Amino acid sequence: MKKLTDNGRAFLPLGVMPNLKKLTLTGLGFDDINILTASLNPKLKYLQLDNMMTRSSTWCIPEAQALVGKFSQLTDLVSLSTDNHGFTDDDLINFLPCLKIFAI
Repeated sequence: MKKLTDNGRAFLPLGVMPNLKKLTLTGLGFDDINILTASLNPKLKYLQLDNMMTRSSTWCIPEAQALVGKFSQLTDLVSLSTDNHGFTDDDLINFLPCLKIFAI
């Protein structure tokens, strides 16, 4: 898949599509976390990043921090899925406070 997407660069236009509200990227690998974060439009409401990996099987601290930083910029986000993500407990503890919690 990396070859077909030029290591994820094919997804870069998604980051600037003004009407994109829902994005599902599953089962993909990114060698560069900056490509993944640049592909995430700040106006997203629904984001599914299941089975996502970087170069290794787990996220290194700078990669997790970059993704957490991007999550905190998604101010319209109401749904996030990161199933089978490879995040550590510390990664989750760090990015959960960045997300808005809605009481029903």
